[in-house]
Amino acid sequence: MTFPFFDFGTTLTGDLNGDSIEDLLLIGAENGSPAYIYPGGTAYPSAVIPDTLLATEGRQVVSTDFDADGLNEIVLINHGIPWSSQDRFDLYWNNGNFDFELDTLNGIFEPDEYDPPNEVHSIALGDFNGDGLQDLVNVGGFTESNAESGLNKLFINNGNRTFIQKYPSGDTPITEGQDSFGDLDGDGDFDLLRAGSDVEGNAKTVVYRNKGGLIFENWDDTTFIGVKEAATALFDFTNDGLIDVMISGRDTFGDRKTHVYINNGNGNFSEVMNHGIIDFGVPQFRAMNLNGDSLIDLLVIKNSVLDPTIEGYINQGGVCLTGTVNLTCIPVSMVG
Repeated sequence: MTFPFFDFGTTLTGDLNGDSIEDLLLIGAENGSPAYIYPGGTAYPSAVIPDTLLATEGRQVVSTDFDADGLNEIVLINHGIPWSSQDRFDLYWNNGNFDFELDTLNGIFEPDEYDPPNEVHSIALGDFNGDGLQDLVNVGGFTESNAESGLNKLFINNGNRTFIQKYPSGDTPITEGQDSFGDLDGDGDFDLLRAGSDVEGNAKTVVYRNKGGLIFENWDDTTFIGVKEAATALFDFTNDGLIDVMISGRDTFGDRKTHVYINNGNGNFSEVMNHGIIDFGVPQFRAMNLNGDSLIDLLVIKNSVLDPTIEGYINQGGVCLTGTVNLTCIPVSMVG
């Protein structure tokens, strides 16, 4: 099967038509390019191209059922038009049958006037107040004169297709970065992993423990590599019920790095030294089961003009925390 490919596009897996089967969404990088949806459940599906869902230099996309109607909405970070303008969020409500409705009056953050043009933003999902509804967080860009514009901006889901903006405490400005949320310390709530550039341009990865009440406490004990132009993923790589960590990007010296850390269950993480995953530099990750076993595999979108391909890594299972090579990922080409 052959997919269209784009430089600096983005992709998403999830149920977009309410049939409980994961679909694949591909979004290109050219202004006004269409979005391609490949319905799940068939071996070689034909692409659906919705008239109501357009990408304008799509950077990142997430999907969840914000309004609890059984249909997953789409939130897309689009690059502004023209290139000198700012990134923006587009929220598309899902009306069924791959019909998506753009909503610009929902309380979702638009970049402030002091955000630098072409700045890389990031979005992540999680239920931060325990009401059963998915909320949304944004990583903004910042300028030297206003570092606070790089703080997290949290949007609490009201459940009626509107959001209210909050500011979590205990935050550090990060740009060229990404947020990922998961229960890293095993206490039942979402913690925050942030990777990107700090105000001095250094590659940085920080973890904040969720203390409740939108209060996050800096977790200084972690040893995750610092990266900028970051991509991060939190998922259970070892199928033991604990959230593991994957971090990829460029270090302070510009070298490409990809690291995998296994959660020991006691607040400590052990790095897998030979995981078999290439140092992509600035990829996007999607955790999904590619071969139908009980293990989470990895879909990687290699955002490179020279190699704009999608690659799958099959998780062979078993991680030896002494550092022995026991977690093996086998690359499988996903683009013909």
